[in-house]
Amino acid sequence: MGPLHYFLGIQVLRQPTSLVLSQQKYLEDLLRETNMLTSKPCATPMPTAPTLSKAMGSPHPHPEHYRQVLGSLQYLTLTRPDIAFSVNKLAQFMHSPTDIHWQAVKRLLRYLRGTASLGLTFTKRTRLEDEAAYTTGSLASHIGKPNPPLFTPRSYIAKYGDGIL
Repeated sequence: MGPLHYFLGIQVLRQPTSLVLSQQKYLEDLLRETNMLTSKPCATPMPTAPTLSKAMGSPHPHPEHYRQVLGSLQYLTLTRPDIAFSVNKLAQFMHSPTDIHWQAVKRLLRYLRGTASLGLTFTKRTRLEDEAAYTTGSLASHIGKPNPPLFTPRSYIAKYGDGIL
């Protein structure tokens, strides 16, 4: 069989001290399918204003196409966590997308066109200190009270090597 190079749309590049996972070919196929392969790249995945809402714009003429492209973008978040917020925000409008939502999808595709070579890099580590997990939350206000609630963390951060997952 040999070493793994490509599996389920994910390219695997082995280097002496790291492993790089990328979906560059998958992204190029998506850009080709959406006629965005020659689009002008942009620097950010979404604008900061105005905030998207379900009442914006007129209904998209092909909502199934919107859903299909968004599903492909969701799969792309496996190696591109930088677009996770944008994809999840756009997924809120899957039931009735509008032309404004489609414009936001196209902007995200333009961002991805300019950053197509990005992926996840895992570096070789031998020290256990390179992996850590942190959470927020506190039980201090419940100490000494009868039946304190169970600890419920509010957010998580996982660190692997020099990166945050």
